[in-house]
Amino acid sequence: MEYNKDELINKIITNMVELPIELQRAFIWVTEHFDFVEAMCRETNMTEEELKRCEKEANKKEDYLSLVLLHAIRFYENIKDSNKTTN
Repeated sequence: MEYNKDELINKIITNMVELPIELQRAFIWVTEHFDFVEAMCRETNMTEEELKRCEKEANKKEDYLSLVLLHAIRFYENIKDSNKTTN
């Protein structure tokens, strides 16, 4: 399904309000510190095994900020890999 920018923002907001408040706060923190998050994602050398181990630990602790950051790292890596295959 394809969305225009406004539809996508509305969909994100609608989905965000259904999340636990701690997870909402984590997403807000990431958006407020986007330059830092982007730099962190660019510089990480975490392996997939390390990411999974950290995600498991963060899930146990209900550490939503860590979970969001770990997913941002994985997302960034997927984009980087995708760009490598298309270029």
